[in-house]
Amino acid sequence: MKRSRRGDLDQAEHPPELMLSPRLEAAAAAALLLLGLAHMLTLWFVSDDAFISYRYARNLAGGIGLVYNPGERVEGYSNFLWTLVASLVIRAGGRPELWMPGLGVVCSLGTLGLVMAAIRRRGASPLLAGAILAANPAFAAYATSGLETALFTLLVTSATLATAAALAPGDSFRTRPLLGSAFLLGLASLTRPEGALVTACVGALLLTLALLRCGSVRSWMAWAGAWLVVAGPHLAWRLAYYHRFLPNSFAIKAPGLLQAPEGGRYVILALGELHLLWLVPAIVASLLFGAWRGLAGRELGLMGAIVLPFLAYVCATGGDWMPLFRFVVPMLPLIALVAAAALEGWMGFGGSRAARRLGWAFAMVSLMAYVSLDLRASWRQQVPNGAPNSVWIARRDLENWRRLGEMLERVTQPTDTLATTAAGVIPYVSGLYTIDLLGLCAPDHSRYRRRATDRPGHQWVLAEAELYRLRPQILLGHPVVRDTLHYLGMSLDIDPAWRDRIVSSYSLVGLTLPGTPVRYAGCMLRNDVAERVLEAGRRLAPPP
Repeated sequence: MKRSRRGDLDQAEHPPELMLSPRLEAAAAAALLLLGLAHMLTLWFVSDDAFISYRYARNLAGGIGLVYNPGERVEGYSNFLWTLVASLVIRAGGRPELWMPGLGVVCSLGTLGLVMAAIRRRGASPLLAGAILAANPAFAAYATSGLETALFTLLVTSATLATAAALAPGDSFRTRPLLGSAFLLGLASLTRPEGALVTACVGALLLTLALLRCGSVRSWMAWAGAWLVVAGPHLAWRLAYYHRFLPNSFAIKAPGLLQAPEGGRYVILALGELHLLWLVPAIVASLLFGAWRGLAGRELGLMGAIVLPFLAYVCATGGDWMPLFRFVVPMLPLIALVAAAALEGWMGFGGSRAARRLGWAFAMVSLMAYVSLDLRASWRQQVPNGAPNSVWIARRDLENWRRLGEMLERVTQPTDTLATTAAGVIPYVSGLYTIDLLGLCAPDHSRYRRRATDRPGHQWVLAEAELYRLRPQILLGHPVVRDTLHYLGMSLDIDPAWRDRIVSSYSLVGLTLPGTPVRYAGCMLRNDVAERVLEAGRRLAPPP
C-alpha cells in the first residue's frame, strides 16, 4: 500500500502495465474531448422550456423586470443564474437561443476535462472515466439544450471535487478547497434549486466528520457561512420580489411519496436506456471487496452521499418528460468517476500483463460500441421503450412551434392574449401576453385544477370557469402542427360539461406557417377577432 500526498492510506500504486506513456495518454484524453464534442454536436437540440427563461431574460434586459408577463411577479423559471447570463447576452445584442447552447457545450467540455484531470491526479488513468462520460447520450444532448443543466453539472462536479480535496485526514479540513466548495455550491444553488439539496448532503457529511473529530466544527461553520454569503442574498431577494421561498415549479411539481413509483421507474429506465446498469455490478463488487483505484474511501463516501439522495429526490418528483433523462445528468460525472475507479480496480487484480491489457481494450471497445448503438435510439421518432420524448421529437416540435410563433407575431395585435400549454418558444417569438394553461408561469394556482395524468409538470390545468372568464383571443392549447389541413384540430383538456360553452365563442382555423416545408397549425380564434387574423394571414400568404 502507498501513502498518498493527502496522507490517506491509498490503493497500491498503479501498475505500469495499465498505464500509457504521458504523451500517449494526453493524446488519448484530447481525442476523448473531441469525441465528446462530436457527440454533443450530433445530438444538438434546444428545449422549448429554455425559451421560458429567455423570455424572462428579455424582459429583464428591457427594463420590465424578471417577469414572464409584464406586471405579474411569478418565478416560472428555476435557473436564476442561467437566466441572468441570458439577460446579459441580450443586453450585449446577442440572441440567447444561439449563445446559450454554445455556453452549455463549453460547460460540458469543462466537466469532461475536469473529470479526467481529477482521476489522473489521483493516480489512475483518465481514459475510462472520460469514455464513460463522453459517450453518454444524455450528457451530450443536454450540453446544447439551452437549459442550465450543463452549468449545474459543472458546478456540482467542481464542488464535489473541491470538497474531496478538503477532506484531509486527521482533525481538520483544508481551508482553501473547503471555502471553494462552499462558493461553488452557492453558485449551484443559484443555478438550480437542487443545489441546496447537494449543499445539504455535503454539509451533513462534513458536520458528521467534524463531530467524529475528523474535522473542525469551526471550519464547518465557516463553510456554511461562505455558502450563505453566496446564496443567502438571492433567497432574501426572492422572498421580497416574488413573495415566495421556492420557484413556481415546486407548486406545480412538488416532491412527494405519491410520485415516487413513477419517479423510481424514471430512474431505473434512465439507468437502462443510458447503459449505466452494466456498471452497477463492478461498483457493488468493489464496495464489497475494496477493489478501487484512483479514489480514496472518503471521496467514495462523499460521492455516495450526494448521488443516492439526489436520485431519491428525483424519484420523489416523479421524474421528467424531456428526452434522455435530464434530471439524472448532474450525477453522471460522479457516477463515471466511481465506475471508472471500480473497473480499474478489478482490472489490476490477477492475470498476466497481456490479459490485463486485453481486458482494458475490451472494456473501452465495448463501451464505445454499446453507446454508439444507442445513438440511433436517441433519434427515433417514436418514444423508445416508454421513455420520455426523443431528441427527434423535441427538435421537430421546436422548429414547428418557432414558425407558429412567427406567424402569430405577424397576424396578431400587441393587445391580443394567447392561451397555450407550450409556454416556451411560441410566447417568446410572438411576444404576446400568455396564459400558461399548465400553471408554471401563473401567479394564482387557486384557479387551476388537477388533471388525470402522471406526466410530471402537466398535472395541473387552468380551470374551465377561469378560461371561460378570461376568453383569450387565441386559444392554442397544446400546439398541433401537420403537413396537411386534413384532420387538423386542436388539443385542449376541457371538461365535457364546459366544452360547448367555451368552444361556442371560437372558430377552429388552420394557420399556414411561414417557411418550408409547408406546415399548418390548428388553433381556436375568438369569433370577434377571427376575421381580422385570417385577413392578416391572407395578406402574408405568397401568391399562388
